[in-house]
Amino acid sequence: MLGELSLRTVPIFKELKERIYSNLSYRVEYRNFGIGCNRIHQLDLFAFLTNCLDVKLEINQLEDVIESKRKGYLEVLGTLTAYTNKGDKLVIS
Repeated sequence: MLGELSLRTVPIFKELKERIYSNLSYRVEYRNFGIGCNRIHQLDLFAFLTNCLDVKLEINQLEDVIESKRKGYLEVLGTLTAYTNKGDKLVIS
């Protein structure tokens, strides 16, 4: 069910947004789960929580592209880091 929803619509994240008073920094780690198809959901949540659409991406730690478990798709492995100009940070690996 959660996979069908945008994370920003989940009540706990709406409540969390109301409680953030300073820079946000968080890390998401996927085990046996590529970041290619999941990063967009985390980046959307990051933009929602920080009220910032101007996000800079650091891609130099993306390591490998492999076949996805879904036929005909590729997956990305490694670490993707996102920053806002306000100092917020998201690390997805």
